[in-house]
Amino acid sequence: MKVPAWPPPVLAACPFAARFAAQRFGQALRLIHNMGRLREVVSQPLLDRLVLGSLLPNQLLPHLRALTPSLHDAVPRTERLVCVLCDGKWVGTGSGSALPPSAEPRNSPRSPLSQLVAYVETLGRSVESRSRVEGQREECVVLARKLKRMLVQMEEMDKARGLAKVFGIKEAV
Repeated sequence: MKVPAWPPPVLAACPFAARFAAQRFGQALRLIHNMGRLREVVSQPLLDRLVLGSLLPNQLLPHLRALTPSLHDAVPRTERLVCVLCDGKWVGTGSGSALPPSAEPRNSPRSPLSQLVAYVETLGRSVESRSRVEGQREECVVLARKLKRMLVQMEEMDKARGLAKVFGIKEAV
């Protein structure tokens, strides 16, 4: 499966390209969701290698990184990805060791999950810089709440607290 990582100017120039990229992203998320349902039937290391070793770092993260300038597209898609990964028990409570023994540990900078966390932090910095523009503070606080929720789902409490502190979000972490 190929999820295109086209830059925003390409997506803006051709409405079909944006729709196609969104459809492929949705298909990849459904594939991950269905793979999570097969954990009882198919070897877990095989599923982990497919999701965390191939699909996430090679298809989904490049697609999301290409969307970074468009926060209103990047944040909801990242939110959907984190929800699917948490639902499939690849991250979050009960994920245990989601990577096969030969793979990178979760806290390794090269691990796909740590790359996803770093990407969410990058989105947080983008939202923070956009919040300095007059008239966009409330809109950015909504996006920051979503990013904080994603960090909590991925069990990155310290990073979630830091983001909440920057935006003055009073919700419990």
